[in-house]
Amino acid sequence: MQTLVKKHTKTTEKTPSAVVTYIKPSKGWQAIDVRELWRYKDLLYFLVVRGSKVYLV
Repeated sequence: MQTLVKKHTKTTEKTPSAVVTYIKPSKGWQAIDVRELWRYKDLLYFLVVRGSKVYLV
């Protein structure tokens, strides 16, 4: 997943330096990144188990 992040620094009276971050979604469908799924396989496992417990109760 690729996102475009832009940081802008604004100076206002209340806050001397505030950083505003804009995150924009990428356009269209994205391919499944298998490496990223494998990297977070434990998290994916627990989310699937938790979701299945909700439906089984």
